[in-house]
Amino acid sequence: MVRRRIIVLPLVLVLAGGCGGKKNEDAASTPVARSEGSAAPAPSAEETPFGARIQSAGYRVVQVRPVPAMRPGWRGRAVVYRAGDGGGVLWTASGNAGAERVLWHWFFPHAAPDSIAPVELNDDGLWDARIHLGDEVREYVQGRDFSLYGGVTAAPLAIVDASARGAWRVLDGDTASMWSPGRRGSIDLAAPLGAEAGEMTVHVAPSEGPVRVRLEAGESSTETTIPAGEAIGRLRLEAVNASPDARVRVEVEGDVDVVVGEIDLP
Repeated sequence: MVRRRIIVLPLVLVLAGGCGGKKNEDAASTPVARSEGSAAPAPSAEETPFGARIQSAGYRVVQVRPVPAMRPGWRGRAVVYRAGDGGGVLWTASGNAGAERVLWHWFFPHAAPDSIAPVELNDDGLWDARIHLGDEVREYVQGRDFSLYGGVTAAPLAIVDASARGAWRVLDGDTASMWSPGRRGSIDLAAPLGAEAGEMTVHVAPSEGPVRVRLEAGESSTETTIPAGEAIGRLRLEAVNASPDARVRVEVEGDVDVVVGEIDLP
């Protein structure tokens, strides 16, 4: 998100050059200079995953660095981009065919990021992330704040930083994950780089009553009703123009408490 394309994504931990659960000490311990003020030239759009798209959306790339790809034979890279007071971080991977896919995407509408580093924060064998935003440092623990398992997506929608904790659990393709919004709730995904049209699939736990699902993308909206006892609702996602304020909202409502297991994107 039909090919299965999932925004927030858990995966088999395999490093770009080794085993995923085992840390590459050199990669984790190598200091990463702030992109701002660095003597290194800014990477070109052609050399950057999603570089042309980032540039056309009005952002500039300030860092591209290797990160674990989490899949055998894949190459992982992180891209930090910014404009004005905001920006984002893409964690990407590419396979033998060379097509770039998004493993994770953070977006900071009110804080411009400088750099990212894969680090080990809690000794659980999973890669975590440390992101510098000016004088501020934010740390994200995999399995709590984000996930890098499972599938990959070509649509670079993003978790807005303020809602990141918890939201990934319904966007990672893990059937054990869930989001329990009660009888009504919503999740916002940012589209600073835009979004393509396609089909979104919402998986819910079969309910005693119908579950209404509404999708808002840019200026368009659509909705569907998942009948009682059924588990899948499909909606048309219309294209969204790139904008720092662009959002894709998924809203669910039921007569009894709703449990969402997954949200798949094109």
